[in-house]
Amino acid sequence: VKQELEDAPMLTVNLNQSFHIKEEVDDELPEEEEEELEEDPLGEIELEEEPVLEPVSLVQLEREFVLDDSACLTAIKEKSRPQYSKAWANFRAFFDNSADFDARVPSEAELMDYFRHLRTEKLFSSSSMWTTYSMVNSVVKEKYGASLRQYEHLRDLIRSYDVDVKRKAQVFTMEDIQAFLGRAELSEPYWMVRKTIITLAFFGGLRHGEIMGLKLENFRSSKDGVHVVHDRCRKQGADNMQRESKFLVPRIATGRVDYADIVESYVDRVHRNLGKVQGRAFWTGRKDTFVNQPVGKNSIAYIPQEMAKLLGKENVTKYTYTFNSLRYSLATAAADNGAVAYQMANFPGWNESLVSE
Repeated sequence: VKQELEDAPMLTVNLNQSFHIKEEVDDELPEEEEEELEEDPLGEIELEEEPVLEPVSLVQLEREFVLDDSACLTAIKEKSRPQYSKAWANFRAFFDNSADFDARVPSEAELMDYFRHLRTEKLFSSSSMWTTYSMVNSVVKEKYGASLRQYEHLRDLIRSYDVDVKRKAQVFTMEDIQAFLGRAELSEPYWMVRKTIITLAFFGGLRHGEIMGLKLENFRSSKDGVHVVHDRCRKQGADNMQRESKFLVPRIATGRVDYADIVESYVDRVHRNLGKVQGRAFWTGRKDTFVNQPVGKNSIAYIPQEMAKLLGKENVTKYTYTFNSLRYSLATAAADNGAVAYQMANFPGWNESLVSE
């Protein structure tokens, strides 16, 4: 390094924002650069600078700092460590030259070969491919101090397999919603909170996160129904902000289901059992009462599946019946009642009318 510094060129800084490297030996600048320097009215300033060295290859830079497998895995959380260890072991087992990885980072070509193998021979789904990529990347970070994000072709390869992850959630009809909410035998606190969540998610077109963000003080009753104010998430685009949104849970004087009464009965029961009038909206219901424990996000996410099973739907999975099922159901019901695409896009918070179409 000392010898390189002694032989380093002088850095010539032209104040007209032109930068040239000028050797102090016999080398001369090209004629075009000499003319440009002579015409510069501000002159030039020569500064002694450390040379800008060529970037060292990743393998050369990190050969001394490679950790053994057991050492690098200790940085992974203990609970998840077995899965990461298995993912890395499977990766190494795929290569006959895996001993080389004790001294260098796997190349992009090697990684691409492995992930093609997972897709074409092991039949991994796209989500499983990304999970494996994430675990291998975590080990690489700890073992070599590098990141697989530098391998753009590898990421492009895995993205090309994303065609199988776009599953469309199934839709509930208005009759399905009424059939579930109108079941009189489902009157225990356990079902009261679930009926309330279904009602709010349907009439508000709410996402899972938006349901989780509702507060008891967001509800206001009137003769027309229950008015709900909440923060609508904007998940895409430059306007990645929350905006206030309102919707009405209607009061039905006659008919099978009074939607507003479902929400009001739940709020009143929570107030009587827990004394709560503000804060988190959804609380755990037991057989006879509510308890002072919020409903967890996973329990809320499972509610559309519970509803589908009670209605006797086929092929009920976490992919076929989700909170998007309720949003799509709202859009379908709105279209059946004459709403146009841009109206449906604006209310549930879709960024484009194409999504609602």
